[in-house]
Amino acid sequence: MCYIHWCNDLRQSFVCCMVIVFFCCPKQSFAQNIWTTTQILAGPSVVVGGELIQNNLQFLKETKQGMPLVDKMEIRTETDEFDLYRQEYLFRMSFNGKKTRNVQSEITKNNIHFYDLKAQLMQEDHLIDQYERIVDWYYTQAELNFLKEEKITQEDKKKVHQKMLANSLVIEVEDLLKVEKELQALDRKILQQQFKKEYILQELIPDLTFSEEIALDTSGWISFETMTFLLGEIKEQPIKNLAQDIQIAKINFEQLEFELEKAENKQVLDFVQIKYAGRDNLELQRDLSIGIGLNIPTKSGGRIKLNETKLSLFDQQYKLEILQKRLEKKISINYKKFDSFQKEYALLSQQITENELINTLKDYSSTGVVHPLTLLRIASSILKDKQALQKIEKEACLLFLAILVDKGLLTQSPNINYLSNTLIPF
Repeated sequence: MCYIHWCNDLRQSFVCCMVIVFFCCPKQSFAQNIWTTTQILAGPSVVVGGELIQNNLQFLKETKQGMPLVDKMEIRTETDEFDLYRQEYLFRMSFNGKKTRNVQSEITKNNIHFYDLKAQLMQEDHLIDQYERIVDWYYTQAELNFLKEEKITQEDKKKVHQKMLANSLVIEVEDLLKVEKELQALDRKILQQQFKKEYILQELIPDLTFSEEIALDTSGWISFETMTFLLGEIKEQPIKNLAQDIQIAKINFEQLEFELEKAENKQVLDFVQIKYAGRDNLELQRDLSIGIGLNIPTKSGGRIKLNETKLSLFDQQYKLEILQKRLEKKISINYKKFDSFQKEYALLSQQITENELINTLKDYSSTGVVHPLTLLRIASSILKDKQALQKIEKEACLLFLAILVDKGLLTQSPNINYLSNTLIPF
């Protein structure tokens, strides 16, 4: 009779607990400040080092970078027999050839393109950080929900043990101590997750305060099915990311340096000069002379410099080839890992369905003839299965984003919110 009495007393609390745990998935809290993933990704951003890159770009675009026709002008003078009236003057101008000036102009354009790519790469790194922080926020909150639900289950276990002890029923003291330790461990885990969430929010939305009032709108969160479908769609697309573009810009620079060296070696006209030497009041025609300096190109001229620039070009081309092969290998491995996650997720989902623990819990809760500890053990088992699914999904989501980065799609214009199940642009 005592057993029936305390069982009936606790039944209502257990049913409420089960409803919360199993019939309500982790839902959006009614926070005053709700943020969507699109709102965060499209928001203003402060990129570390971005201002410096923009200043470099502005300098390159606004400052004349072209090579002038006249490279250098010189005035030289010397005396003859230390007689100031017999002073000699020499004016010399050195020139840059047309080919040299054209190549230098291309180098300037390539430099502007290179710094523009660096600015894009820094923006991409910032966007990747934002994506990863949002993912951390989403799954940290999900883990918090699981921990809080597990705490409710453990607290109910504690109440059952205390009731049984109060009614002089058989109970192992070790079981009660085990529940106490579990509750203490859960409190620590909840605290750790809360601190983690606070840190994520500070990094993600640094201008906001009172982070406990901030909530993430998870209603349109990307599903495993959408991730799988999209990866299948882009699998055969060529890889074209910013790391490749930057390496190609380096190759172009080395190629232009090689062309510049060739142009300088082939330049014939070196300088033009005018010389005036005042001697004994001679006529101007005899005191004034004009001269030119000519370079005679040879096959071996500038060979060392040409070889050095050519070797630098080969080195950059080799780096591009290695980069492409590494990207291909990395993407291939990540696809296999994602496929493994997908199969593991499907298998666990099937096992959960076949076990029918949720339906068993509903049936047992409605009959009222099952020991409360049995119900709570079932509840804990269901929670662990859900947590396992959530962990697989998080790893798969991060891997999904990594593949998009390597494919060059994450920052491709127009920007797509790849955490949205509808893949909306922003």
